[in-house]
Amino acid sequence: MRKYLDKLDNNFFRKNQKTCPKLLIALFIMTALNFIKIPNINRIVINQKLIPKGILFSDQPKFQPLLDYFLENYPIPKPLSRFLIIIRDKHKEIDILYKENFPLLMKIKPKRWKDPIPIGDIITFNADVQEFITIETERINISDNDMFIGYISFSDINLRSIFFDFNKQHSNKSLNVFLSRSTRKYQRIIFQNAYYAAKLYNKPPDSKGMNFEILQGWFPFKRILGKEFEELYDRITKFQPTKTNLYQLPIIEAFNPERLKDILEDWRKIDIFPYETLEKGVNHYLNGDALSSIRVLIPDIEGIVRNTLPDKFKSLKQSDIPQMITEHSRTNATYNRENLLFIDAFHSYLKKVWFASFSTSTRNISRPTVSHGNAEYKEYKLEKALQLILTIDQLNFIYSNK
Repeated sequence: MRKYLDKLDNNFFRKNQKTCPKLLIALFIMTALNFIKIPNINRIVINQKLIPKGILFSDQPKFQPLLDYFLENYPIPKPLSRFLIIIRDKHKEIDILYKENFPLLMKIKPKRWKDPIPIGDIITFNADVQEFITIETERINISDNDMFIGYISFSDINLRSIFFDFNKQHSNKSLNVFLSRSTRKYQRIIFQNAYYAAKLYNKPPDSKGMNFEILQGWFPFKRILGKEFEELYDRITKFQPTKTNLYQLPIIEAFNPERLKDILEDWRKIDIFPYETLEKGVNHYLNGDALSSIRVLIPDIEGIVRNTLPDKFKSLKQSDIPQMITEHSRTNATYNRENLLFIDAFHSYLKKVWFASFSTSTRNISRPTVSHGNAEYKEYKLEKALQLILTIDQLNFIYSNK
């Protein structure tokens, strides 16, 4: 056992937690009575203090030693899928409650929000899930005074987590916190390309010299999150050296008239969206007229934002628009650093792509170059028009709080 404990370092757990002497005494009594094989938890010590609680994932080096420790000392059957051991102090006795494959409820935001997903339908996370909200326990009776050890295996992405709390204080809340952290970790792996793309807009060039320009105007838009964007990002990085536009064909073909009609139906329901103008711009796109589509749609980002403001604030400069969208998000339920709207990155995207500072030497498509007649004709492409449609659609998610 000691070989596992020696691998745990002093930075792994919180250092300033109270010890649990009652727990140690109770476990000692149970061990003496041979009710169940219980480890001497006092051996997991950091600076002479009992390790109170923690969570580790399988991509961290300390994970396996900790899992091996629990497997060696608790009656946990194999193969592992998930388990929850509840250590309960009841009438000065200790109950060890073991829950194999304990029930979990994963809350998601589905992409198919228009129609309820029928019971029994198979959900494909990359194709059907817009966002993971949280994982919660179902029908688990755990009180604030219980202690627990839990393990979950997300077999589809080869991710495992192990978590425990020996504090005997607010255990129910603590369990939900650990499950929530597991959900966020899972989401970051499922949508890893989306997270990395968002980071490119927020950060300076990475160690490989990559920055937002490699994305050529694409963003992890809410409408294409999941399989569509993950594959698009892979194609972008694969074809980038050849400067070919072939990588964009699948996403352009995916937005057929039926799909764009669904988007327009969403937009129709939002009062601040100038529906007739937007419909005209989308129809130009469907007819293959990128120039007319962009010229009709690009002022509407500005118009939508102005429609949300009181009259005295409507005299905005173009450069103010990204900030107004972000401020709206931060004062509403749509803002969250883990939210897949990527609000902070979207702010950078708007500033760097659609509302970049005007220069007469800049000929690509943006609100300033189009309004000043400085955009070069060859830059009016279908993929740029689709990016603009998806940018407006992102405002649909932000302002409707869907």
